[in-house]
Amino acid sequence: MDALWETASLIAGDEFELSPAEGYVLGGAILLHDAAMTLAAFPGGLTDLGKTDEWRDAIALILGGRQDEPVAVADIENPAGDVIAEAVPIVLRALHAKQAEQLPITA
Repeated sequence: MDALWETASLIAGDEFELSPAEGYVLGGAILLHDAAMTLAAFPGGLTDLGKTDEWRDAIALILGGRQDEPVAVADIENPAGDVIAEAVPIVLRALHAKQAEQLPITA
């Protein structure tokens, strides 16, 4: 949150002032954005992540870095636990901004 707040301050400049209400809304938006960096932001959790192109790309990238031969589709579809653990933060980072837009309307 601190990094986003600082970035907003840099963009706005020293002469731009926020009212308390505007600061509250901006802070809430930043927290919402950060909340999208968790599996809890996806209603189906890991299952939802596994349906994305970003997931398949991350798994293929990880596996490709571990072996010299081409990555098999079966290995992408059924990755090992250590590959999943490595892929989750990569995919959350890639999708969090888009997911943050959905959080206010997600039931």
